[in-house]
Amino acid sequence: MSVLHLLALSLLVSVSGAKFSGRPGVNYGQLGDNLPSPSDSVKLIQSLNAKRVKLYDANPAILAALNATDITVSVMVPNELIVNISKSSSLSDEWIRSNILPFHPSTKIRYLLVGNEILTSADSELKSALVPAMRKIQRSLKKLGVKKVKVGTTLAVDVLKTSFPPSSGEFRSDISGSVMKPMLQFLNRTKSFLFVDVYPYFPWAQDPAHVDLGYALFESTNVTVTDPATNLTYHNLFDQMIDAFVFATSRLGYPDLRIWVAETGWPNNGDYDQIGANVYNAATYNRNVVKKLSAEPPVGTPARPGKVLPSFIFALFNENQKTGPGTERHFGLLHPNGSRVYEIELSGETTEYKETLPAPENNEVYKGKIWCVVAKGANWTQLGEALSYACSQGNNTCDPIKPGGPCHKPDLTVLHASYAFSSYWASFRKTGGTCSFNGLATQTIKDPSKLWTLRVSERDTVTTNELRQCREDRTRRKDRARCYCLIRPVGVNMAALTAKKKHAVPFVVLAGSHKLCPLYPHNPEVLLNELRSPSELLDFGEFSDCLDFGLGSGSPLLQVVNPTFDSSRSHQTLLAFL
Repeated sequence: MSVLHLLALSLLVSVSGAKFSGRPGVNYGQLGDNLPSPSDSVKLIQSLNAKRVKLYDANPAILAALNATDITVSVMVPNELIVNISKSSSLSDEWIRSNILPFHPSTKIRYLLVGNEILTSADSELKSALVPAMRKIQRSLKKLGVKKVKVGTTLAVDVLKTSFPPSSGEFRSDISGSVMKPMLQFLNRTKSFLFVDVYPYFPWAQDPAHVDLGYALFESTNVTVTDPATNLTYHNLFDQMIDAFVFATSRLGYPDLRIWVAETGWPNNGDYDQIGANVYNAATYNRNVVKKLSAEPPVGTPARPGKVLPSFIFALFNENQKTGPGTERHFGLLHPNGSRVYEIELSGETTEYKETLPAPENNEVYKGKIWCVVAKGANWTQLGEALSYACSQGNNTCDPIKPGGPCHKPDLTVLHASYAFSSYWASFRKTGGTCSFNGLATQTIKDPSKLWTLRVSERDTVTTNELRQCREDRTRRKDRARCYCLIRPVGVNMAALTAKKKHAVPFVVLAGSHKLCPLYPHNPEVLLNELRSPSELLDFGEFSDCLDFGLGSGSPLLQVVNPTFDSSRSHQTLLAFL
């Protein structure tokens, strides 16, 4: 045998014997307006001891930042390009030339996912285009000489018609023969993976009375589930969900197709009606799943014991621009400033964490009332469209805020929107309606109707009768914690003194910022424009709701200041400006 043949054989043995690690990677989403730069994010990925990262696009800045690192990378073809790529080899070639060739191989791109959860879509053309697009991308990679890159796509659990018990796992009838069969054939032929998103949080949260929380968190010691058809025993919900995919692929003739967990995780926060979304549960789940997946030797699942199960944890950051329920914005291992939401690392080498986790406070369903109001930082220019949508869905959703209605405030779009959001949500929540409105809405447990009353005098003077009526309303309804504010021009000293001293009525001055207080720049020793804390005048524990206009969102519509010197000499007046 020649030396060349010996070297080739040696190389083959070393490659075939290479160890495929089960250490989890991390999903790097970018739907936030406050996230670190790509270079800083890569450093944070490394600080988590992650050796793999999955992107939801092929962001060139991120791929450049990953250059010459030891992190293997998964990139993604956007959903909106799939139909066109399925019809055009030239478009597929161009996408590879533009997005892969500038970085490969110095950036270790190893997986190329065609779309994200495409088969969850109701778009039949998009679903039909998925496998043809995967084939086009695979051919383009080969044509352009790109090696060691596996092509796949991600699937949500809703591709399964049945998943319990795991042995009954079966793909939906609308995709089983037309999409899944050719997809599995493609993945098997190219030695790729079936990429699946597995979140035990959701089946537990949908039925917490019958699904044990410990079973979902890998913490149960006395709860097991036995599959009656196979007699396989399950000790956690994660394995149960994975094996449903194992049996579904077996049912179509591919019992050995490898599975990759494209997403798994647990939310660290959420809306009031989202049970179990807290730091304690998130840390517990993610630490346990890392321990399981990185174990040596591999643990596998009951249907595939001892098999490596590669994965990506969702997600790197809490992303504040994701739409949908609050949990969508709180799956991150890190805050946007780079600090950890809780102690965690992804090598699996840490078995004990020193920090004491905050006790969970929402592991049971919240039984109080919840309202849907305008969210902090909402784009006011988008509220009109969202308001129109909420009011167009029937059930007399917006009758009270129509002209002539008891809640009609024509100049207060924010208040109209909060009313419409709450009314819509109350009417359609049970049939799938959400308190989201593309990020414009949020939940509150403070009744907006009881948080505020605003009295505005249209004259240049405020009458004693107005002040007296305001005081009587406060006395009569003080159990309802309302705020009563009079908005007056700057410097109405007598009205301020009367409101505060005689009637105990909060008094706010609305003005442009240039009128906040006198300014004498020619005499720097006279600090007439010095500002003091507004809390010196009012207890903001009560008054803050008034300044929020009762939205309960923590997003003040007014900025409040307290000038040291003002025409109200006794400092009875707060100044506020939009």
